[in-house]
Amino acid sequence: MSTQTAQAIAAEILRERHSATGPVTVHETWGASIVVEANNLLLKANGDRSTIAEALVAQRVRAAGVPAPEIVDHGTDPRLPGGSSHRNTSRPNWPPTLL
Repeated sequence: MSTQTAQAIAAEILRERHSATGPVTVHETWGASIVVEANNLLLKANGDRSTIAEALVAQRVRAAGVPAPEIVDHGTDPRLPGGSSHRNTSRPNWPPTLL
């Protein structure tokens, strides 16, 4: 599957599951990862499944009082790289690699 197809599927998930409207921003990534943003919500998926670890770390550091994006949802979809993804809030002026 092409990266563009995976990005379109990610945008579809944001629209269907989170009622995202308006423009979708596709952030630059490398390898088998995608980051797609709509309505200040990012969907992240990665072929090596590192997004699972990322979501766990973000939840734990947030619980400890450290500023971190809020993980609002996660799920599986075999059409995405790695077959799973998480959705987190966007932080204004933070580069996507820190979200």
